Amino acid sequence: MSWLNPSLLYFALLALVPVLLHFLLRERVLKVAFSAVRFLRSQSREMLARHRWLEWLLSALRVACVLVLVTAFARPFLADDRGPSGTGQRELIVMLDVSRSMLFGSRLRDAQEEAARLIETAESGTAVTVVTFADENNVAVTEAKDRGEALDLVRRARASGGGTDIAAALDNEQKRVVERRGRGEVHLFSDLQASGLSRNRDGRRLPPGYRFHVHVIGEQKPADNDGIAVEGGTFSSDITPKENNLAVPVRIFNRGKAREVEARLFVSGKLLNARKVAVPQNGDSVVTLTGTLREIGEQPGQIAVVGAPATLKDDDRFYFVARVVHKVQVAVVRQGAAAKRSDGGLDAAFFVVRGLNAGADSPFQAEAHDKLPALQDMDAVILANVSSLPAPDLERLKEFVRTGGGLLAGLGDGADIAAFNASLGSLMPARLRAWNTAGEDSFLVVSDTKHPLVAHIAGEGGDFSTARFRGSWDLKDSQGSHVILRFNDNRPAVLECHVGKGIVMLLACGLDTRSGDFPLRAVFVPFLRESVRLLLSRSEQQGLLAVGESLSVPPGGSIVLPDNSEQRAAGTESLTLVTREPGIYQVKSGARTELYAANANPRESDLTAADPLEVEKMADSVAETEIRRTAMGYERVLLPGDRIAAERRYNVGWWCLCALVVLVVVELVVAGAASRR
Repeated sequence: MSWLNPSLLYFALLALVPVLLHFLLRERVLKVAFSAVRFLRSQSREMLARHRWLEWLLSALRVACVLVLVTAFARPFLADDRGPSGTGQRELIVMLDVSRSMLFGSRLRDAQEEAARLIETAESGTAVTVVTFADENNVAVTEAKDRGEALDLVRRARASGGGTDIAAALDNEQKRVVERRGRGEVHLFSDLQASGLSRNRDGRRLPPGYRFHVHVIGEQKPADNDGIAVEGGTFSSDITPKENNLAVPVRIFNRGKAREVEARLFVSGKLLNARKVAVPQNGDSVVTLTGTLREIGEQPGQIAVVGAPATLKDDDRFYFVARVVHKVQVAVVRQGAAAKRSDGGLDAAFFVVRGLNAGADSPFQAEAHDKLPALQDMDAVILANVSSLPAPDLERLKEFVRTGGGLLAGLGDGADIAAFNASLGSLMPARLRAWNTAGEDSFLVVSDTKHPLVAHIAGEGGDFSTARFRGSWDLKDSQGSHVILRFNDNRPAVLECHVGKGIVMLLACGLDTRSGDFPLRAVFVPFLRESVRLLLSRSEQQGLLAVGESLSVPPGGSIVLPDNSEQRAAGTESLTLVTREPGIYQVKSGARTELYAANANPRESDLTAADPLEVEKMADSVAETEIRRTAMGYERVLLPGDRIAAERRYNVGWWCLCALVVLVVVELVVAGAASRR
């Protein structure tokens, strides 16, 4: 028998109180010579004996009540001395945090040394598994052949440069060991970065037989964690030659006192713009720097913030790649000659092409096609009243979108519902239900006021509600789509969804004048142009990488790193490189060179550590947990003989409370009987 609260057992001494009261307050017999009652002597002795027996029983019941009450509050449980239930080989699991925050000071080296000491002192015959982790895409699990290989894995570990996701690493390891039915210990070596905890993630409990230890590396909040970090916003990297054609927004995080910094815009090593920015204490500020680029082609750029220290290297910079093109190429596809306006009116493709190409300085080059053209040189595709595509064309279009192309579709009343749902429906944000012709004309209302499409047009004075629609499509619900605009009767009007690296937008009405006057309204041209820009800005971000993501090059190619060193793909094998530091990477394949900008997660520079209890909760869902600091770090024991689990399993304390109720009832009955005598 063991106890959750053994210190409460000292209150068992209170059980002596009823005994003492019995001796101190018992009735004393006073002897008086009175001959008239001498004949009652024998009868009184019998009554006194029975009375004393009831008093002793009453005292015993009261002692039992005190003992049972103390036992209930001390929460006893039956200890399991059989050891871990796992029958497999004993295992030592070393989880080493190699995220970018571990580059601060000597954190990674300290973690490696502490993990190495643990491995060296492991019992002989113990299987050792080394897990290095950063974010959920950078988790490596290696079951070492022996202790020497495990030590080598730990000492050769390098920071991946990626963000921290402790929950993802624990979840990965819990799934791995849950079916092993083994036993052993799991040791986590990390700075426990608070920003790396996913509090909404549902964790799995470690299986019986495993103990979980947390080793905190570094201080809870370093005194020198006082600096800035820069994060880039969404922008269009494909631009056309004109004045102020480049606009790059960034958010500057400040972890320290309020200060004024200067943000500088560089492209190809040349300073294009600079602005002073005031950032509040422990806050952030947003600034957009603009510049003019005229040289055609890809150009590396960065925004550097000066005037304040950076906690980690390159935290004060945001890297990007700008691509200057003559025109944004847009293919406008119509159904073909058979589907053109039979009444002699202008079809939807006419309005779309004229709207995008309007003006000598238009950045768009739109061309109408009766069938899907070659897409290798296209930036976006617009389907104007197209119900279906031949199977080969549909596959080409899907691949175009998956690899980052943008697609916009508008449908009038001539669309074939069955053909659309069977063909393009698998690519669109929603499928068609029926053509709706209401008694009154409908108009557009904003559903998402924060969406970039709405924000850009509203900022320029555009009004969606000016257009009137005599008919529109009712759409089937789709959980994977996002509604940007609705009709005034709350039906979805403009939806978007992500497909691979690209994005697809669907307009539930026609792009011609048959179903309404939308093409004749002033908002039509801004709608088309901002929609295409949005498609491009979403898809072109593929040139931006997070540090820790991979780059690949085919055989014979090479990758030039930010420090100008070069790694080549040897022989007939391709080369895959994990980006470990921020900067511009050049991927060379034959005569073609592509630029990629890798940026670090700015939240990695926030070195504030979380409470070890937060990490412990990810491995165990029990609310009443115990965590203590030992020579091996912060420890949480997860065994079949776990005290809380065992106490809950047998509920001895609750049975004691039930017994207390019974004893109190019996005591009341006995006390009543004793008082009557």
